[in-house]
Amino acid sequence: MKGVYKMKKLFALVLTLALVLAVAAPAAAAGWGSTNPNATFPFDTAVTLLQSNTDATGRTYYTAYSGTGVVAGSPVYFQVDFRVPTPAELTNYYGSSVPSVQATVALKNLTFVQEASDPDNIASASGSTITINLSGKTGGTTYSAIFSAVVANTGAATVTSTYGGAASTWSGSISKTVNNVTYTITANGISATPYGSLTLTLNSSSVVTGMTMTVPSYGNYTVNAGPSFQYISGGSILTLASTDPAYSTVLSAYNAFTGVLGFGAGASGIYFTPANILANYGYATVDTAVGTYNAYSTTPTIPNSDNTSVPNTGDEASTVGFLMIGLAILATAAVIVKKVRA
Repeated sequence: MKGVYKMKKLFALVLTLALVLAVAAPAAAAGWGSTNPNATFPFDTAVTLLQSNTDATGRTYYTAYSGTGVVAGSPVYFQVDFRVPTPAELTNYYGSSVPSVQATVALKNLTFVQEASDPDNIASASGSTITINLSGKTGGTTYSAIFSAVVANTGAATVTSTYGGAASTWSGSISKTVNNVTYTITANGISATPYGSLTLTLNSSSVVTGMTMTVPSYGNYTVNAGPSFQYISGGSILTLASTDPAYSTVLSAYNAFTGVLGFGAGASGIYFTPANILANYGYATVDTAVGTYNAYSTTPTIPNSDNTSVPNTGDEASTVGFLMIGLAILATAAVIVKKVRA
């Protein structure tokens, strides 16, 4: 009987652990958008890599890409699908505050050529970004378009489709509230009260190369890796000392700004374009799909993976949420071990 009682306790504790995981799962998916985690995620996009074929009459048709790689400089084809949510789905998921729907396709190591098939006229291209217009489209319907591009160089060439509910439509700025402070993000900077503003220095490729902060009551500071803060006084460039009364305020402003931006000082390779801002900071919820070609200088002779991956990212995950989940699991496991040994 003692063994049966111990098994009952073990079963009860395992069931408790399962309930902890069940509650934690939707919490991990909760982002900064106001959403209903119990409602069906309303967005769906997919990327399918294609190859062009010609039938006996000379007409072109497309089938799923089955090769092992492509040669740099050669054309490739891909199809992007978007399922438009119904009004009811959006209302159930977002509640009373329903954001606008946004969709873009970003090309890396690919040069856009043309729309090979776009019967519903949903796409327009500019550089390496394809903008999708789904406004006024029928909810519950999937729309597709096929595009042609040329692989620029050897290496991976990717097609990334981003689709979701935007917190606000990009019109030169996006506002995001974190810890009761509203940050306004623009094409070259970010501002917030009570901290001030931060301007980003960009090169010709829109890569962040430096930052300049304006902190109320203290002045302008240039941020370098470290971080260290420089300012101009009497025509000389001086470094703000950690003992200076302004240092703690400037450091707090710097940490707040870079925390919202998602990167620190000296972070080369950050492309601060309007499309990238929207993709990273303008969505309350987002679904992404990625297709990858592997490009070689000559025809490849070894097999390689060219699968299309369609991850459903859902909401932006919270680091604190994952930490709480981990602690809950560890605590429950410790109780299980203790009770079983008792």
